[in-house]
Amino acid sequence: MSNDVIITVDKLSGKRGFMSSKHKPHKRLMEGNCVEFKRAFNHDAIVSLAAFANTAGGEVHIGRDDKGKAVGVNVSATSIAQWINEIKQKTAPSIIPDARLIKDAGKIVVVLSVGEFPVKPVSVQGRYYRRVADSNHLLAAPGIADLFMQSTQESWDAYPHPGAELNDLDLKSVRAFIRVVNAGGRFQLPESPRLALSKLRLLREGQPTHAAMLLFSKSDLRFNVHIGRFKTPDVIIDDKMISGRLYDVVEQTLKQVVSHIRVELKITGPRGRAEEFEYPLPVLRELILNAIVHRDYASPIDVQIKIFDDRLTIYNPGRLFGQLTIQDLARDDYQSSTRNKLIAEAFYLTGDIEKYGSGYVRIRRELAKHPQIEFLYRESGNGFLVELRHPGVLDIGAQTGAQTGAQTGAQNPGLTRKQSAVLRMIESDPGISIERAAATLQQSRSAVRKQFDALRRKGIIEHVGSLRGGMWRITAK
Repeated sequence: MSNDVIITVDKLSGKRGFMSSKHKPHKRLMEGNCVEFKRAFNHDAIVSLAAFANTAGGEVHIGRDDKGKAVGVNVSATSIAQWINEIKQKTAPSIIPDARLIKDAGKIVVVLSVGEFPVKPVSVQGRYYRRVADSNHLLAAPGIADLFMQSTQESWDAYPHPGAELNDLDLKSVRAFIRVVNAGGRFQLPESPRLALSKLRLLREGQPTHAAMLLFSKSDLRFNVHIGRFKTPDVIIDDKMISGRLYDVVEQTLKQVVSHIRVELKITGPRGRAEEFEYPLPVLRELILNAIVHRDYASPIDVQIKIFDDRLTIYNPGRLFGQLTIQDLARDDYQSSTRNKLIAEAFYLTGDIEKYGSGYVRIRRELAKHPQIEFLYRESGNGFLVELRHPGVLDIGAQTGAQTGAQTGAQNPGLTRKQSAVLRMIESDPGISIERAAATLQQSRSAVRKQFDALRRKGIIEHVGSLRGGMWRITAK
């Protein structure tokens, strides 16, 4: 049993009091989404508190080393009051953490804790951070905008499209949309395009929103899907750019992808036969829908689909939205967080999206029938990357001597499964950090660092450039 001294702060009056409490010894702590360790109070501690406030809340332990061992800190009620005042002054909107003192192995540790802030984003001297795994990530303009819209319960696609008028919409497409929705039975819309669009909030004070223009615009807004068929990472066999109204883009993209994947005719009976595609069509459709519906349309980057002999990758601009994490996607009960609410609602009403937050559940269930296919996904840079891979299919790039991760793995059969996984990540995303690799693999940072170090010692990878801005290079051996 241990005696803890808890400092309470009345945020309204500024009065402080002390009380002691007895409770069970603390379980071993680890840094992560909601916990950070600091030997002493400093600027980085304030950054962590702001990052927690912009995510799901958390606590900073002052007086612990990087491993969580208590090293102690000398404090008084006055010094803690000064810390809280500094935090208040350097954050906007101001955050005032709760503070408590804990005795651990005879050492005093101060725990500063904050909840998720209701009005986001919180800045630290003009800079904005978010907590991802066990590190604080500096946000660029798109991330800041996302946090603000989450806080106000708005989405980018709900804002009026600058200069757009009702005449800019293809009303024939709108009427076709209305017929599909009404036939599906999920919702009933009036036959008038104006009334139907207003009912779905696709018109805002009579002006088309971003969502309305993306779905029904007469002109091409040039939000492209770029599809490439590759023999090696630097040899392109075919290249196609697709853009237009989103419903059309989904169908054209699926058609283009299917034209580049293998298909096998299987005999199903004395007179029957069936086509079996290299990748299940329901999975491809779901992944294409996810990329188009949930991409960040404030980004100028295209959705990029790359088709190789042994794998297919889809990259869309925009990291996971809201509180959704890579770990959440692996569970069947994850809660969706939608970047483009009106676009998602439109695709739901037409039956293209079955249920919010169920896409990855359906993908896993479909792929369970195809155990030969690997399904990988991770955040990459300012976007999200998914990969379907046939481990047993040799990439032609390896046969032609291309220095890719697949080739290097074939040349180094002594690699462990974890090392091979890290190598594939580097191949697809040379700028990946150890922290992001650890989050994707759902392993500790130290465990993943060992895999990187092992690959470096074997001469398979090397790091070039600065520590923060450099990248990994796969080397031939």
